[in-house]
Order: sequence, then structure tokens, then C-alpha cells
Amino acid sequence: MLSILYDADKIASGTYNPSQLNLDNLYTKITFDIFSDFLMNHLMSLPRYHDFKGEFFLSIRNVAGSMEFSYLLNKNKIAYPYSLVVQNKGPSTMVAVLSILDLMSSESFDASELGKAIALFNMADVVAMLNNAVNTWKKEIVERDYSSPVISLALEKKLIKFSDFENLSTEKIEEKLLPLSLIVNEDLNRKLLFMEEFAEIHEIKSFDALRYINNYRTYAFESQKKNKEISQRQTGSI
Repeated sequence: MLSILYDADKIASGTYNPSQLNLDNLYTKITFDIFSDFLMNHLMSLPRYHDFKGEFFLSIRNVAGSMEFSYLLNKNKIAYPYSLVVQNKGPSTMVAVLSILDLMSSESFDASELGKAIALFNMADVVAMLNNAVNTWKKEIVERDYSSPVISLALEKKLIKFSDFENLSTEKIEEKLLPLSLIVNEDLNRKLLFMEEFAEIHEIKSFDALRYINNYRTYAFESQKKNKEISQRQTGSI
């Protein structure tokens, strides 16, 4: 399935050979049909498609690379440094993909600002991913998702080992990881501040960059607030 993302540009141009896919599998066939329809009948009709298609397909390949990174990390149980995990996991949120899609729809966007805009989008990818990690790290313990930034930070600091997930209770692992979830949240807030500094220095004029950033700040606050309320209700019901 990753080949669909890696070769999205070929699908859009009609040069992709689907014989490498198992189209006898209903899920694979439906996924390919929907994605092909989106690319050829919707994406290519956008007014700025030809202006930004290279950057769009690169961002799609980055999503595929992020998925492959997580798959290999979990399969081979590799303890990568936290910084490398964050770098590789960021594109999985598809923020950059969707943001470039918005640019393709905007006839007023100044193409000379594309580099600055994509830099901001990539930062937003990381912010969204870290916010997700802060909210879901307990679930990722149960799922044995070692690509979680919280878990990867614990592995890097040698607070836990891969074998602990088989030998320790979920509650004990949560206890070990709780302080690190707070560290990841602090990293999230630092990256939001860096985004604001970047926007002020580079002065993107084609869209309201500070509003764009504030949307992610608000989302992070509201989602963490909701997650905390859910946790409190669950604790109170025990």
C-alpha cells in the first residue's frame, strides 16, 4: 500500500502500473480507486495544481516515509534517539499535505513565499504529531507502538527496555513514562513558540501565519483539556 503514496505522481499522470498491487483484495482495490479518483478528478482540477504539484507529491512521499519508519521501528524494535523519531514521525499527520492542498486552491497565494510556507507547514506537522503523542501515549503502551515520542524518549534515557513491555504491568510503565509525557508537552510548547518567531521574522504575507499557528495552539489546548477530562472521569468511575 505504501507504493500508492510513493508513486502518487505516477498515478496522477496515468503512468503508474497497478499490477504490483493485489487488486483482488477488496480493501486494496477500493483504496486505490478512491485515491486515483481524488488525484485525477479533484487534485488536478485545482487552479494552482501545476504550480505546486512537485511540493505536494514530495509531501505525500514524506508521509509514506514516515509510515515506513514507524513500521520498521516497531518491527525491529530499534531505539532511535527522540530527536530522530520526532523528525521522521512529523509528516504522518499530513498537515503539510493538506496545507499545500489549500495553496493549490488559492489563486492569490504568492508563489515566491512557497519555501517559507512549507517550512511553517513542516513545523506544524511536528506540533500536531507531538500533541497527538501527549494525548495518546497511554494507549500506545498497550498497542506496543514504540514509535511514540514518549516511549522513544524513555527508551533513549534507558528508563525502560523493550522487554519491560512484556514483563511489567501497563500501570507500572505508565508510572515510568508520566514524567516524560510532560517533557514532550514542554517540547510541543517550545516548537509553537519557535513557529511564532519564524512567522514574525519571515513575514509571510499571503496568509495570516500567526492565525494559522494559533489554530494549532488552540487545538493542542482543547484536545489536551478534553483528554484530561476523560481521564478524570475514567479514574472517578473506578
